[in-house]
Amino acid sequence: MCAKKRILSSLLSASLLVCCSNDDTQTPETVTLVKTVWNLHSFALSGVILPADDGQELSFKLETEDSGEGIVIATADCNQCGGLYTLGAGNSISISLGCTEMYCGDDSQGDLFADALSSVASYDLDNVSLRLIFSNKLMSGTLICEAASD
Repeated sequence: MCAKKRILSSLLSASLLVCCSNDDTQTPETVTLVKTVWNLHSFALSGVILPADDGQELSFKLETEDSGEGIVIATADCNQCGGLYTLGAGNSISISLGCTEMYCGDDSQGDLFADALSSVASYDLDNVSLRLIFSNKLMSGTLICEAASD
């Protein structure tokens, strides 16, 4: 009977710890470049930070096929995009992307996001954010992305 009380007491204590845990003290999950949905937080262009518009979905996800081929799926405001990616030495990455071409409005950041994503050359990943460094004929800068919450 004492063993049952100890087990019950242990289970009750564990339940209380789980129920009373504070989210601020939990260790964040490790995010990975592949299989994570990345939401654009902001653009860094020539030292100027341009926040992503909260009313627009600007996101992407990298997947790997069974064949080993890298696939990218993205949403650039009202347009859907798809294509291929290749990871190289160090933190180099190349993305080729094609998108639907719907008009999303004068204030849409969708084209800017898709153009920058198609011009990415390297990345820097930590547990909080993903920085994609890009350069094309029109501009160069960084896409600052955050992992989507479940």
